[in-house]
Amino acid sequence: MPALIIAAADAILSDIESRLGASGRAYKKLDLNEKLGIFLTTAADNLAAKLGTKFETLRPHITDFISFGPSIYEPHHTMDVVKRADVLQLGHAELHTIDLGGASAPATLELARRIVQDEGRLALIAGSEVPRGAPGGVQYYREVSDALLNKTTELHTQANLISLYALLADRMMFEHEISQQHIDAITTFYRNQAVQNERASVFQKPLKIGELAKFLVGPYATAMVAVATDHAAAFLVGSEKSLARLTQEAMAPSQPTLCIRGVGTHHAPKYLTDRRDFTSPAAIAGRRAFERAGLTQSDVDYAWIYDCFTLMLVRQAADYFGLEPHAVAESLTKGFINISGR
Repeated sequence: MPALIIAAADAILSDIESRLGASGRAYKKLDLNEKLGIFLTTAADNLAAKLGTKFETLRPHITDFISFGPSIYEPHHTMDVVKRADVLQLGHAELHTIDLGGASAPATLELARRIVQDEGRLALIAGSEVPRGAPGGVQYYREVSDALLNKTTELHTQANLISLYALLADRMMFEHEISQQHIDAITTFYRNQAVQNERASVFQKPLKIGELAKFLVGPYATAMVAVATDHAAAFLVGSEKSLARLTQEAMAPSQPTLCIRGVGTHHAPKYLTDRRDFTSPAAIAGRRAFERAGLTQSDVDYAWIYDCFTLMLVRQAADYFGLEPHAVAESLTKGFINISGR
């Protein structure tokens, strides 16, 4: 029985400011937990709106809640999913949590897919984070580096996560003859798409002259690094029967549903210096996903690939589709990759 993404929604700062009925001043006065909570509930409300209803009407139909990405600012993550369930008033639901860093979102979809094989169940996936709105003493990238770098073999060099990604970029550029011009062109192409997206953090903010020449570390300028924003996301996953039940209750989705054909994940050791080699987790995860979906790379018409840094888009696209990185870098300057001659 196929699992369906029945609805999906996000929440961005402008949604919160609209909800509070004021400019950013009202938002800034909230404490950390209030900010995390209002983003989470706003994403849930936006998701329910995609079904033409309110979240309080949808809530009783949700049997399972999957939380992902516990806040890095919490002194500990114990029972983070319980706190989020309480915020959403999901005391009746069964709770699950995923903590795989950047792989958390697809991993939650796989967990939801398995859950809704029981056709009586309907799973809500939701998470929120507020790197910009956190207390003044919190420095987002410092917190991330402290969490993800080994204090003995990495942090002692004053390295941070961005500098390690820059080292990986230098290696990739050398091994595959990828130039700074490739990186600049890819960044420019996708920034030009993002400035037209009203949900993007860089909406109506085109690159400035010389911006790509202001290097942060290695080949990367600030515009080539993922923007940390206050945000939340929510997905509703169910079966065809649960979709029919919602439709009967006047909660039909306003957009086409998506079938989850296959999900694959893999992980490397948490610390870079613990890795035995540079085997790509993305390549293994991609093979698993295609095998489970019964598809090949040549069946894909559209790929949505997360890139924390510009060259990670090249690296992952090459790994997912079994392509040579230089050729991928060449074509991505125009926004596509060549698969099986098309």
